[in-house]
Amino acid sequence: RLSGDEFGITVEYENQQQLNQFIKNIKLLFKNEFVINNLPMSLSISIGIALHPEHGDDAFELLKHADSALYKAKKEGKNRYIIFNKEFEEELKEKIELEQSIREALGKEEFFFVYQPIIDLNTNNIVGAEALIRWQSEKLGFVSPAKFIPLAEESDLILEIDEYVLRKNLEFVEKLMRGNINHLNIALNFSAKFFRKGLVYKKLSEIIKDKNICRCIELEITEREIMQDVEENLKTLNLLKSMGFKISIDDFGTGYSSLSYLKKLPIDLLKIDISFIRDIPEDMNDVVITKTIINMAHNLGLKTIAEGIEREEQLYFLKDEGCDYGQGYYFSKPLPEKEFIELIKKGGLDA
Repeated sequence: RLSGDEFGITVEYENQQQLNQFIKNIKLLFKNEFVINNLPMSLSISIGIALHPEHGDDAFELLKHADSALYKAKKEGKNRYIIFNKEFEEELKEKIELEQSIREALGKEEFFFVYQPIIDLNTNNIVGAEALIRWQSEKLGFVSPAKFIPLAEESDLILEIDEYVLRKNLEFVEKLMRGNINHLNIALNFSAKFFRKGLVYKKLSEIIKDKNICRCIELEITEREIMQDVEENLKTLNLLKSMGFKISIDDFGTGYSSLSYLKKLPIDLLKIDISFIRDIPEDMNDVVITKTIINMAHNLGLKTIAEGIEREEQLYFLKDEGCDYGQGYYFSKPLPEKEFIELIKKGGLDA
């Protein structure tokens, strides 16, 4: 076992056909679902391969090159195998350099946040915002979250980013409260690792001195993250709920979930994924799914929020169906902290 979810296997083979059969046998092990705590779970496997002597003369070099191939396999969509190619070395070098840049950025506080307003669809008032992390690197310029977040998630770097998100946005909420802006909810996203290891509760308990801050923070977790360890996450969510935080399920409807667990979760909101919002009201399948999520949520006593609203037709549909909240470029792009505060002080979007 090389790390939490990475394993090394040494195989002797006489020809390519034998190697291909060995790989096929491993992949077959993951073809069927695993049943864990009476829940069916589907797992994918990615394999990176380095051959001796073509790709190295010792274990260190072979492992390094197998890791390069594994990184490539994951990058190209996972659930596949790739044999090392010398071109991968450059990609691995870039990966290592980017990881080092992330570490330096955390120390230099190069990460910052923009805030996308969340609107009450009944009153058109701003009731909160989602905090979105951004990175303006001194060396690399602007680096997209789509590039650095997946890389950070491959290591424990994501936990350091999670803690940074937490600390900086608690400071932001305190700043809002000092300015008598105490009616907004700031929604924060964390990684599955941060929830699964119970670190989010531990860190919040350590940092928060004023319990009034809790009611101004909404913690988002995806249903995929919840289902990775339902019982443990349920304990963590109950502890967070007892502190006064609001809890929402992000990207609802896109992952595997059990409705029997949904009713047990101490949640306040379901966030309807943008993939269902994008083509309404034209796409009838998305219309049916969105209506169902809204009705189900309300029957369970939950609120709903739609993300990715960009057109008037989408807004009218969601209002007619009773969706509670919305966010998207139709209302506002994500705003820098200063612009967001100015918008609130001016009275919101109507102003």
